[in-house]
Amino acid sequence: MDARMRLRLISRSFPRAMGRSGVILGLVIGSMVSLEGVAEEIDDAAALLRAAAEQGNAEAQYNLGLMYLEGLGVKQDNAEAYAWIRTAAAQGKGGTLEIRATLLREMTSSQADRAIRLAREYREKYVTR
Repeated sequence: MDARMRLRLISRSFPRAMGRSGVILGLVIGSMVSLEGVAEEIDDAAALLRAAAEQGNAEAQYNLGLMYLEGLGVKQDNAEAYAWIRTAAAQGKGGTLEIRATLLREMTSSQADRAIRLAREYREKYVTR
């Protein structure tokens, strides 16, 4: 899947997932007509998602995890992806079990240890339920 298609899919999911913040973010991403400046826009999207995730928004936590998984707007990091997705799951976000299990299977034992440690830390800080 090319970068433009990923951006379109992301822009369609944010409004539904995040309410007003998602509408704004979806418009920002959806309005891109060329790949020029895409990296900067994706970085901005990642920063907005991180802010919402740190406020306890489970959808933002999940989507930030996906951005870490893909390396979109952030450095690709499976441990961070797992931690954010696991944090969203702790707040009732469904559909995460398979992706979490797959991530753990693909990690070395030290990466898995880091992922689990981060997930515990994030749950303590960012779970609002």
